[in-house]
Amino acid sequence: MGVQFPFFMKKPITISDIAIKLDISKSTVSRALKDHPDVNPETKRRVKALAEKLDYEPNLLASSLAKKQSNLIGVILPEFNRTFFSSALEGIQHVARANGFNVIICQSNEEFENEVLNTKMLASNKVAGILMSLTLQTEDFSHLRKLQDKNIPFVLFDRVADNVDCPKVTVDDFQGAYQVTSHLIKKGYKNIAHLSGPLGLSISKKRYEGFMKALDDHGFDQANAQVYECKLLNEDAYHSARKLLELNKDRPDAIFCVSDYVAFEAMRCIRDLGLRIPEDVALAGFTNDPATNYVTPPLTTMEQPAKLIGEKACELLLQHLKSEEHSEFPHLELPTNLIERGST
Repeated sequence: MGVQFPFFMKKPITISDIAIKLDISKSTVSRALKDHPDVNPETKRRVKALAEKLDYEPNLLASSLAKKQSNLIGVILPEFNRTFFSSALEGIQHVARANGFNVIICQSNEEFENEVLNTKMLASNKVAGILMSLTLQTEDFSHLRKLQDKNIPFVLFDRVADNVDCPKVTVDDFQGAYQVTSHLIKKGYKNIAHLSGPLGLSISKKRYEGFMKALDDHGFDQANAQVYECKLLNEDAYHSARKLLELNKDRPDAIFCVSDYVAFEAMRCIRDLGLRIPEDVALAGFTNDPATNYVTPPLTTMEQPAKLIGEKACELLLQHLKSEEHSEFPHLELPTNLIERGST
């Protein structure tokens, strides 16, 4: 006789099971679980007590199909281990739950193919809508247009596609980069370099443009600006920083990094080369990750309100679900805030 695995084969408890055990109708059980006022309080108590004892879990997908209206929202994140994305997810879940929605979370792991597969899986699970931050590799947006063809609304946040019509939530990346670069100039630094992200990515492009505009407005020659593109962000940052810092007469006296994680790698490189921050090289990042206040010296950065971004993205999606007119799509640009610390 083969080995049995009763735990894995156990049939999930249904409303019918509860109704049979209590000798009442399925509709009464359903209403009792939803706290409907028409159900006798004692019946509610018995139903809820048995549901808890039997570890009953509602079938959200079946319920959504029955109502022809899903209460599921899909979220696709490039990765989970960044404080920014976990904080944005916290904001999303807060708004979703307050409005009676549940969240399905997917990770693309910074791979375009995974992002496409995630959108297909969420669409097949009949989600009401999708919240998404794009991967570093995303340059083809046909999977987003397929969502539009299927009338599945979506909102892009943080990493967005400028040429896709949909609601979007970002910070003012251009202005944030302009401010931090201007800060470095006002502190007296003369040779300011930039470690950018992949310039095909909207936020990287806008932060690069803000950096260049600040140089131009303060009388610096843009043609002499040293910009190294970190196509894999922090994975390329250490080597890009080393190339900059091993320059002889053109070594920068300050570096503005596209993100805090890129700045952390640059900080590691500066130390490995025996240089001091900020005496030899000043350093600034972007995001205000919690770790920026605990590295030595603490990192100057632009604060990016991650939780608020998540909240606003979810609010836009819910507004989209309620509205019948979608001729215009809002783009919310939230302000940034310069946090000056010891690294500059």
